[in-house]
Amino acid sequence: MATDPFLQRPIARIGFITVMAFGWTSIILLPIQIDAYVRVLGLPEATAALLASAEVAALALAALGLSVIIDRLDKRLLCTVACMVIIAANLVSLGTGAGPLLIAMRLFAGAGFGAIVAATNAVPSQTASSGAMFRWSQFAVGLFGFVILVALPLLAAWPATQALFLLEIAAGVIALLCCSGVPAARRAKASSAAPMPLTWRIAGGLFSIFAFFLAQTCIWGFTSRVSSSLAMNAHDVELLLAVSLLIGVAGAVAAMVLAERWRFIAPFTLGYCGVALFGWLIYAARDQAGFAFGLLAVNFFIIFATPYILDVLGRCDPQGRVAAAGGAFINFGCAAAPFISGLAVSRMGYQSVGWISAALLAAGLLAIWPAARMTERQLG
Repeated sequence: MATDPFLQRPIARIGFITVMAFGWTSIILLPIQIDAYVRVLGLPEATAALLASAEVAALALAALGLSVIIDRLDKRLLCTVACMVIIAANLVSLGTGAGPLLIAMRLFAGAGFGAIVAATNAVPSQTASSGAMFRWSQFAVGLFGFVILVALPLLAAWPATQALFLLEIAAGVIALLCCSGVPAARRAKASSAAPMPLTWRIAGGLFSIFAFFLAQTCIWGFTSRVSSSLAMNAHDVELLLAVSLLIGVAGAVAAMVLAERWRFIAPFTLGYCGVALFGWLIYAARDQAGFAFGLLAVNFFIIFATPYILDVLGRCDPQGRVAAAGGAFINFGCAAAPFISGLAVSRMGYQSVGWISAALLAAGLLAIWPAARMTERQLG
């Protein structure tokens, strides 16, 4: 693998990382989106979670479908078209209430985000510095999430659902302007590549990233609803979520500083155990202080561990197809989470979410260990 000369330009690198961060918007806004559907549209919690799940499921399906052919696609053009689709879907969503048209527009938006995830996850695998690119991308995700959540109170005059759609439009316009920073990174038609591989190492990595994001989205998705049960102000919770993502940036910085000094198994163990512990605390907390501490800490470990998982997948296939599929499995986990956590909450209460997430993280950690060990041997 050789570093893409296009990404050696600082402006191009910043543009690419910005577009990559934009692909995570659906996940970042998930807890506020579910809460907004309940408060503004009057949907039951389980129905609101299902609507949010449908959008992320469309994202995952689009990313998975594109992952098989991503090495043959012009990624700059794909991201440009996807940004336009997302902007258009949110413009239409602004003028709709709960109904089939809103569902259709959220599915279109989800598919657009899926195209961005597939394209931007594939690019680092085609460079010699995939680990650094994934670490920088998570730094940008945390910073991007902080900015858009801090911007939410500026739209307080709008209903919560419309404020979210406006935010996605604004972020989409910025991402569209940055698409020139995404390299085409397309395999020449005359060249050939082996079929997309599937080994135990890859299967374990894909299951692990699915379980990790299923668990973290179960944790993340109902935080706004838990805060309501603790009598916390909605705007204070939005600020708390924003600060949590800013602390997540520190997790990305820690991953950058450590890089591969601890190899892979130690960062995985630290990250997965940290998410399990503080995710459990969020839902077990009896007061606002315990909830706030858990929420502020959990994103540090989420954003710390994520680039290591993506790097392991990226090293499995220099064409970037496995990393693109990893983006799909991330979002399959995110799509399933609101439904699973919504069902658990309706039957067993909020505390069940913490235990379910811890079990998923334990399974994911066991699955990633063999892949991490093989990657360490590969590096020597």
